[in-house]
Amino acid sequence: IWYADSDWAREVLLPTVEKYLDSLHGQYPIQYLKAEDLYKKILPTNEDDEDLFDKACEMLDSTDNLRALEIFNYLIYRAETPYKVCLAKYYKGLALERLLLYDEALNTYKQVAYEFNNLDEDEKLTSVDLGCYWQIGRINSVTGKNSIAYEMWEKLFNEETDIQARCDALIRMMDICQYEENWNQLKALLNA
Repeated sequence: IWYADSDWAREVLLPTVEKYLDSLHGQYPIQYLKAEDLYKKILPTNEDDEDLFDKACEMLDSTDNLRALEIFNYLIYRAETPYKVCLAKYYKGLALERLLLYDEALNTYKQVAYEFNNLDEDEKLTSVDLGCYWQIGRINSVTGKNSIAYEMWEKLFNEETDIQARCDALIRMMDICQYEENWNQLKALLNA
């Protein structure tokens, strides 16, 4: 502010900046995401579900999250099995998260974990629920809801079979204990 209050800034810099901003007016409109955009689907297509799924995943990797979201919404609508619904919803959660819509992503992950756990064992092709628990734990850690995050890491520590994933969960639980200065719980983790 003190810099902009100088005579030079008032007479030279600010008019130049204002002129530049005026020249851009209307060229780059600010776009806002509306609630209905979260449920928008692509137009019906004859494209194979696997190809659409791969295309949407590529879009997630290239940060075209809104378009990926539209494809995942379509795949949810068109899914032939409950497992495919869960998988498409899980990836929808990733797209929502990448759009910084954490509450919507959390709700989606919770819904997927619930629906996945209600599937018959022979319908479960991968552990989508564990992916949801990772995401729920991570988002809650980032947003400061450590008790919920701790529960997710603990669940993962107990359910994961991969040693690296178990170590990651344990480290995250230890980080929360250290952050909250819960030395007794940290000591219990170290002795477990």
